[in-house]
Amino acid sequence: MSNIFRHTLAPTLRRDDPSAILKLYNHGAVMKNKFVALAGAIVAMTAAAVPAHASDAQLGVISHVLGMSNGAVLFSTNGSRGPRPACSGAGLDARYAINASTLVGQSQLSAFMTAYTLKKRIFIRGTGTCSIWPDTETVDYFEIED
Repeated sequence: MSNIFRHTLAPTLRRDDPSAILKLYNHGAVMKNKFVALAGAIVAMTAAAVPAHASDAQLGVISHVLGMSNGAVLFSTNGSRGPRPACSGAGLDARYAINASTLVGQSQLSAFMTAYTLKKRIFIRGTGTCSIWPDTETVDYFEIED
């Protein structure tokens, strides 16, 4: 007999109580429901923790740079790209976004503009989300070819 059963149900059961079997059955159903709810919560938290599929673009040259009013910098590359996240818009196969309104984004943009000016090829890894621009995957990191 488990400790949970002994502490939660056993004190309420008596041999001369005709409803003891019903109480025992209901207790089992309640525990089963709690277990199912707990399992569902674990699955939901796991799903929430796993980001959408992040794509990458192999080495390619930067093109079509667009500066947007919210600080987003959108650009494309000609590097071959893996599967895109669902949020990425149709016809925008090679487009990514950097958030230049943050210090991290400004740091990325500085290195990015150097690569663009020198026509260096870059490898890009996306986040799997379109958090900066609704139809364009956000850049997680990129590497500039030597």
